[in-house]
Amino acid sequence: MNEEKMQDYAENYMEKVFYFCLKKTGNSHEAEDLTSDISLSILSALRRGTKVEHFSAWVWQIAHNRYRIWAEKKRRHSENVADAEDFEILDEQEEPAESMIHREDMALLRRELAFISSDYRNIVAMYYLENRKVNDIAEHLGIPKGTVVSRLHRARNLLKEGMSMTREFGKRSYQPERFRFSVICERRGDSGQPWCYMNAKLHQNIYLEGYDDPKTAEAFALELGVALPYMEDELERLTRATLLVKNGNQYETAFPIISRDALWKIHIYYKDLMPRLVPLLEENIDRFTAQYKESGLSYFGIYQPYEEAKWTLLLMVYRDLYTMCKDSPKTPLGNTKRPARGIWDVYATEDAEFLPSQVGFTNVADGLYQYLFSYRDMEKKRHMPIAAEAIALCNLVRGEPYNKAHMEKLVSYGYVERIGKRDIPKIAVFCRESDKNFLEFCEKRQFSKTFSEHANARKALHENILALLSEMNKTVYDILCHDLPKNIRKNEEMMRSLLHTYCGLGGSFTLGYIMETALADGWLSYDENTPPTVGVYVRI
Repeated sequence: MNEEKMQDYAENYMEKVFYFCLKKTGNSHEAEDLTSDISLSILSALRRGTKVEHFSAWVWQIAHNRYRIWAEKKRRHSENVADAEDFEILDEQEEPAESMIHREDMALLRRELAFISSDYRNIVAMYYLENRKVNDIAEHLGIPKGTVVSRLHRARNLLKEGMSMTREFGKRSYQPERFRFSVICERRGDSGQPWCYMNAKLHQNIYLEGYDDPKTAEAFALELGVALPYMEDELERLTRATLLVKNGNQYETAFPIISRDALWKIHIYYKDLMPRLVPLLEENIDRFTAQYKESGLSYFGIYQPYEEAKWTLLLMVYRDLYTMCKDSPKTPLGNTKRPARGIWDVYATEDAEFLPSQVGFTNVADGLYQYLFSYRDMEKKRHMPIAAEAIALCNLVRGEPYNKAHMEKLVSYGYVERIGKRDIPKIAVFCRESDKNFLEFCEKRQFSKTFSEHANARKALHENILALLSEMNKTVYDILCHDLPKNIRKNEEMMRSLLHTYCGLGGSFTLGYIMETALADGWLSYDENTPPTVGVYVRI
């Protein structure tokens, strides 16, 4: 097994390790030496029979450890050299500013100033570019003169080192990787958080670069090819928005990003699970609907035919039973409270061609809810009513006065049908009064033998469904735990929220698997005549 890992390292990792070393050292000769040191450590461990479960993580852990040792040795050597030279910068000397300008290309100098930290950059800019004296700089920054001198010395070495190399920017500076960033939002922040930080490629690449690999602002700047002053501003902004976490001088992504490997494992498991789970949900709904019909009531109202209401019923019944499962996380449906009065959560998944059509969910306003299907051309058909239009639709259902102009829009969306002077909703309606009447009907026990058979069958169905959901929760949780980094894994609240999001109400992929299974077995049907109102419902 280790021989295969040694071959894997030689073919797939050694070149990446070299570029990692080149980025860290800025010198090809030092990068070659450091790569040899890292490779020797890895291959020696494999020859000794070291057991490795997660090979990639193990390789990069060794690479980072050996780099830290190398960097510490270099730092100590540089300090010894500096002490021996007894280097000092004096204001009376004109050589530093002028010789730097004449000896080095100004464009390179300005470029490198963008890649050193602000502690050094501000001093260098004032000393070399503004020609200010050491005493003046010390007084302006409120630091001792000796600190200014030592930082100038260190900065000059950094600049010379950087200006003598050809910087190799990371691939994300020009070719962002493909991930789906998903936001589950009860309330945006006052400045539109988190939506305003989710779509820009720079922000997405920062999240990817800082995921499970904390980095300094300098490392982010180099990897993404962005000048450090701009990068520092973006990192601080994302930290204030709680999308990054800052530990010391390093930043790390603060939300889960699920890998393609984890998604594939869940996909394989769902391909086995869904043909066992979905038919039970379908039978339960058919029997429940028949019971309501015998009582003279309709569980989903009178405005949608059963074939259209099934789209809502399938996902709604799944959601209700999922919350009843003893192994489901007992996390409230509410999202995390954030700064600026925001209430939201974020997670991301690596793009993968095997994933099903997504199913989203939104509370439009005032009791109007909508499942959002990405299946085939359903997104093109769909309209999202604004809050005022949603209120008008709910008022229509309740028999209350409504805004005529908003109703015109709803008619154009296909949410309402106008027959003569009557406006008729075309959505599912779930009514508390109907639920109450159904319970009263059951208590009277004046129902048929078939009604009792449905009730007994549904009891057995519930037990089987809950057992499968318990199995699903444990399996998906284990897959996610093996995939997610330690800072996410150890956050129990975030893990519960993620499982609830992934498998429960907000589980767009899980709901997608359920929907596609029901379409495949013929219980749901879709064609060009399917209206845009499937999945839309009101609770009154």
